[in-house]
Amino acid sequence: MSCRNVFLVAGMGFAAGLTSFSAGAARTVSVYDTISFVGITASPSEPMKCVDLYVVNSMTLGGLLARIRYDPAVLTPVLSHQPWYADELRHDTIGRALPYDGSIVVRQIEPGALKIVFLPLIGVDARLPVGAGPVVRVYFNLLPGAPLGGSLLTPIDAGYDINRFSTPQGFMVVPTLVAASVDVAALPYQPGDVDGSGFIEIPDPIYLGEYMFLSGPAPQPPNSGDVNSDCSINIADVVALVEHVLLSGQPPRPGCVQCRY
Repeated sequence: MSCRNVFLVAGMGFAAGLTSFSAGAARTVSVYDTISFVGITASPSEPMKCVDLYVVNSMTLGGLLARIRYDPAVLTPVLSHQPWYADELRHDTIGRALPYDGSIVVRQIEPGALKIVFLPLIGVDARLPVGAGPVVRVYFNLLPGAPLGGSLLTPIDAGYDINRFSTPQGFMVVPTLVAASVDVAALPYQPGDVDGSGFIEIPDPIYLGEYMFLSGPAPQPPNSGDVNSDCSINIADVVALVEHVLLSGQPPRPGCVQCRY
């Protein structure tokens, strides 16, 4: 799933959408309406990981609100500096909307807890149809001292501020909450070993160049080709890999292309 740019929503539409969260009677919680986060495996040496908020909804939605708890000794949220509306940038925003067009605010409400508000653009085509899939992508860094082992991303409810979906008619849907695992493990690949041979040698920059310019096979995993750790694969990575192999240049670093903004 690629990360799409977030289209902007008018301030009036945003206000109307927030109102809809509190309107109407709560619906009985059902296994058909679910909110969860896709689990991840991360390494302390990786620069960034992305986690998708996964929604299963039995009714067309006009927006959603979610709260998530994470272990601040393992993860720290990454600011995405995404546009909010007009030309304003909210520098406390973490994450982006996908694959739907809409506006999103993800804020840290306390250490170890995030609040997510997502509203699609005004119009029938922008509503979240009945079905299942990722709606919001949130970015985290794994702390260098994070202990190896398991952790959790847990949707939480507290008082009146519960996780909920909102229909275009202002009807509130209360979803079932599902936790996801965060597995902290050693880096599962060698940065720069783009052909998967187990070694970084002359064939690797050739392989990467063929991928870049001749539609050759992609690095596996893709992060292994982001040798300068700038969250993209481009000519700079080929140059860096050549310099490392032939001129004892800087060693490749773990990449983050799979989580680029």
